[in-house]
Amino acid sequence: MKNTVADQIIIILTIICGIIAIVTFCLTYQGLIILPFFLFLIGIIILVLLNRLLSMRKIRMGLKKIHDEYGQQDLIISFNRSGSIAAGMLSGHYKDVQVLVIDKVKRIKTDYDVETKTYDVGSLVTIHTDKLENRKILILFFVVETGSTLKKGLEYLGKLKIKGKINVATLFISKQAKKNLENVFSVYETSCIDSILKKFPWLFDVYQIDK
Repeated sequence: MKNTVADQIIIILTIICGIIAIVTFCLTYQGLIILPFFLFLIGIIILVLLNRLLSMRKIRMGLKKIHDEYGQQDLIISFNRSGSIAAGMLSGHYKDVQVLVIDKVKRIKTDYDVETKTYDVGSLVTIHTDKLENRKILILFFVVETGSTLKKGLEYLGKLKIKGKINVATLFISKQAKKNLENVFSVYETSCIDSILKKFPWLFDVYQIDK
């Protein structure tokens, strides 16, 4: 549920009142000892909140750039969890757009105690390509690190011989993938994918429901 302006004002005022109360207590004779600790704690909280807010603003601005680049779309396709969340956010910029998530299937093969992981895209999905003829299709990723999932996804769609205009975009892309994927529209180039994982753990497999 989105906070209204009134809700945001109440939250900000509550935080300010809390800070004033803490500082007032610390300015008393007994509280002077713990004043540095509270100031340090407040500073950390403010930095964390600002980092999250600025990161989310960066995502919204990036999605707007993708929208401005390609205009109205009929279908947004994503091939992983993070891309599906970005696709859901981007769909709010369009009218009458559909979102299709074709998640990759992980297969683990063990030979002589050595695990080999492979990924399959599209094996569990059936697409009626006749309904996509002359449609504008956007393949959206949140982050492209190596480009392996993207290539498998394009191979899968290539086999379907979809007669539509397909564009590919990503919010974040690694410098190495940028060199190999010239036809992909990317908003932000990054040299550290781990920093994105730390800022948005809920977008990736590291954030899971406890079993």
